[in-house]
This record gives sequence, C-alpha cells and structure tokens, in this order.
Amino acid sequence: MSTKTRKPKSPAVPSRTLEGCLDDVKKLYREYSHAKFTKSEMGSAFGVSAATGPFAQRLFSIKEFGLLEQSGGDYSTQATTATRGSSRQHSKRFASPRFFER
Repeated sequence: MSTKTRKPKSPAVPSRTLEGCLDDVKKLYREYSHAKFTKSEMGSAFGVSAATGPFAQRLFSIKEFGLLEQSGGDYSTQATTATRGSSRQHSKRFASPRFFER
C-alpha cells in the first residue's frame, strides 16, 4: 500500500486587483455610509447575488486587502467605522504620516 504525500496548498491570494476592490468599497460607502450592511446588501450594491461564486471572490479580495471590517454577520467600510468613531485608534494609524513611511 502506498501513501501519497499531498502537495501543500498555496496561500490564498486576492483574485481581484486593489483598484477593483477600492471601486467596490466606494460603491458600498455611497450606499451604506451611515450604517453596517449585510452580505445580501453588498450583493445588491454590486449587482450580483450574494450566493454566487463571483460575489464570494469579491468579498474575499476586499477582506484580504483589509478594506472591510466585520462584526458578527455585519460589515462596514473602514471609512464608515472611522466616521462613527468606534475605531479611533485604527483610523489614527492610517491618518498618521508614519504609516506611509513603511
């Protein structure tokens, strides 16, 4: 009996570009800048069903770039969170000139 060794999986990487993800986040911010939103609301803003593979790829890419914050089943853009003041330390980090020196 021979046992096959499995090839290790490559780490997951975003399938969309940063620019594409930023465009998607801008759409979300325009629609839901006042509050958190669900996956189905995101799908509606993107014009796709939240139960499809293309939506899952978009969501994964946006999350991998760190452009969304998740709390339970709800999501918010970092700009929305910063304007609500619930993530002051996080928004200060990005507003700091030292962040851009890295």
